[in-house]
Amino acid sequence: MFDKEKYKEEVFLKYQAEISNTSSKNTIRKNKFEYFKVPIAIFCSLILMTTFTFATSIIKKDKKIKHYNNSDGIETAIEDGYIEKTNMEFINSEGTELIIDDYLMDDFNLSFTFDIKLPNEIKVNNIVKANLSDFIITDNDNNIIFCDDERLFNDFVVTNYLDYKYHEYNEKYINNGSNIYIKEKNVNNNSIKLVYNLYANNYPKSKKLYLKICNINLFENEEIGRDGITIRENWELSLDVPEKFYNREAIIYKVKKCSDEKIYYTEAVVYDTCMKFCFIKETEKIFDDNDTEEEIHKKLYNKLEEDAENWRNGINQTNSSESYVETENGEKYYPVDSSTEDAGYHDRYLDGIFEYWQTFSLTKNNTSDNLKIVINVKGQEYCFELVK
Repeated sequence: MFDKEKYKEEVFLKYQAEISNTSSKNTIRKNKFEYFKVPIAIFCSLILMTTFTFATSIIKKDKKIKHYNNSDGIETAIEDGYIEKTNMEFINSEGTELIIDDYLMDDFNLSFTFDIKLPNEIKVNNIVKANLSDFIITDNDNNIIFCDDERLFNDFVVTNYLDYKYHEYNEKYINNGSNIYIKEKNVNNNSIKLVYNLYANNYPKSKKLYLKICNINLFENEEIGRDGITIRENWELSLDVPEKFYNREAIIYKVKKCSDEKIYYTEAVVYDTCMKFCFIKETEKIFDDNDTEEEIHKKLYNKLEEDAENWRNGINQTNSSESYVETENGEKYYPVDSSTEDAGYHDRYLDGIFEYWQTFSLTKNNTSDNLKIVINVKGQEYCFELVK
């Protein structure tokens, strides 16, 4: 008998490889809106999912260097004061000094600039990449915000009587993505400024952050693992989180008018650093109710083959520059040029559902009571009128 779930899993694996071979810019991400989290087998048409990827240390030459190399929305928020300068004293551990220069925390982003003074025998000009390891971040409510080391994780869990297991994430143990790069080198004091961008679905409203760092890894070659230097010491830092970070509130919008009556679910929320928008639309199923399992198998396979061919030939592709959100005064804000937030769409052919989600550079400081959103996806335009 035809096993539909097994088949969908096989299709997922096949077309995951198809995407990887088609474009290095279109990769599959784990983190999306919480309400899009469904079993992996359902994603049988991921050949059409578009997501942003993180660059590790490469900054685009045709753009100005941003504070955290994140989205335009984050940069706008920083310009409006949504950043915290620490003014802390350097912590010296066996000749290596470290501080957090500044940081930012919102629902989706936790970004730090570390200022690291290296020992004299390590020449900063030779360092091309760096990262931190055996690194844990916790807060005043015993949330494990980030941890890359099982020993540190277990020590914290045992000490605080928590019933968590390593890599089994929950609302108090956060699953992060990361982006790390050297922002600046200072030859005069032999130091680097290392930007650490973490991103997740939902960071807690922490009032204190505690960081423990055991290793600083430095590389004299672009290939991680070659020509590496590890400084094994111990740095412990704490931060009093400002009210603007832990008292953050989002603005929720409702759709008062939509150009497509088949759209039955929308969500529009403006945050301090971005706007998240999504919709779900009813579509025609690719099979009839009286089809046999073998007929469903064949129709789904043919549809996915058609989608793969369209993908390869650039048919029905989406140009994010044609989508935007517009405020009452006519200012337009476009999808973020970043991978710190998710964007994409997904055809669920067996369920008759089309899902779309996007992140725009609009922030709370430049929004208005009414908004207009224009979405261009798969050769079709959708218009929405929103109200607070």
